[in-house]
Amino acid sequence: MNVRKLLAKMAENGITRTILSNKAGICIRTLRERMRGESEWKQSEILRIASILNLSPQDIVDIFFTQLVS
Repeated sequence: MNVRKLLAKMAENGITRTILSNKAGICIRTLRERMRGESEWKQSEILRIASILNLSPQDIVDIFFTQLVS
């Protein structure tokens, strides 16, 4: 998870964590846990956030899928 890039996209759209959690239908505590890597993102959450922040397919990969698989 690339939190810095997600926060940058949120800033570009003038969206705080509270606003994002409300618009995405995610509890603010859950959003914080996901952003800290304490729990896994659900596909539906990623898609809702992508829609809210107008993320490109590459943005989605860069933000949510940063771990390399070997």
